[in-house]
Amino acid sequence: MESGTDFLKIGITLPGEWKENPSHGNAIEAEAARISDFLLNEGIDIFHIRKPDWTKDKIRLLISNISPALHPRLRLHDPFSHLKEFSLGGVQIN
Repeated sequence: MESGTDFLKIGITLPGEWKENPSHGNAIEAEAARISDFLLNEGIDIFHIRKPDWTKDKIRLLISNISPALHPRLRLHDPFSHLKEFSLGGVQIN
């Protein structure tokens, strides 16, 4: 968080899936690139990953396509088993 501010800027994934597009590869790579861009270039402090229709393996692949240096800034809605596997920054509990 930048000094002098009283709030965090939080991004969140769309619950669905990006459509495959030849200009940005497959949907998982596109989503990982979008999350990384928000964290690196758009001033987002935390990014919340919420993909209720995705399998654990698909979410694992998404996270593995994001630089490990950014993992502490990621929050995960589910599955919680990925929290320690990737040293993520936290979970969202409803």
